[in-house]
Amino acid sequence: AQGLKVHVYTSPHLVHFRERIVVASDMIDDDRLVDVLTRVREANNGKPLSFFEATTAAAFLAFSENSADMCIIEVGLGGRYDATNVIDMPAACGITPIALDHAEFLGRDIAGIAREKAGIFKFNSVAFRGPQTDLVEAVLEAEANKMNTQLSQWGQEFRAYKQQGRLVFESDSEVMDLPPPGLMGDHQYMNAGLAIALARHMQI
Repeated sequence: AQGLKVHVYTSPHLVHFRERIVVASDMIDDDRLVDVLTRVREANNGKPLSFFEATTAAAFLAFSENSADMCIIEVGLGGRYDATNVIDMPAACGITPIALDHAEFLGRDIAGIAREKAGIFKFNSVAFRGPQTDLVEAVLEAEANKMNTQLSQWGQEFRAYKQQGRLVFESDSEVMDLPPPGLMGDHQYMNAGLAIALARHMQI
């Protein structure tokens, strides 16, 4: 909306696989998608490769060959060993509320899951976290301290809430009265608040 060209990588898709890869603000077309997936498969040369790893490599290949102003990457499993976690210094990271997620891979220990999710923190980086339980909050703070990550926290530096059908966003420096999120559910107000905090950090 601000006229920036943006690469976006998200999952899962809702209708068509192409939704996962947006190149310079346009959804990737079928021919380009087939091209990058084919080149990833050829480069991999028959070695073990998961569906998500292949898709991530294809998206990053498409992004590398097209210019954009910024890139928004959604992690898969989320965290330390995620296929997306290869960017040395992201402009900012965001962590939504953490609960039992991908327990078959990350286990059923919430503190352990939080530590894995915090694996996206880089040394001297910037991160924002949505509302969390006390346990998860403590784990994220500890991991941020280890990495000297500047962690902006929901309820302290920023927050968002529903008021008379509107979305109100508050930070240390401003209050914004905005339309409600386009997605249903009260939790979307929290997600929107986190996205707004990230956007404002990026001077959007």
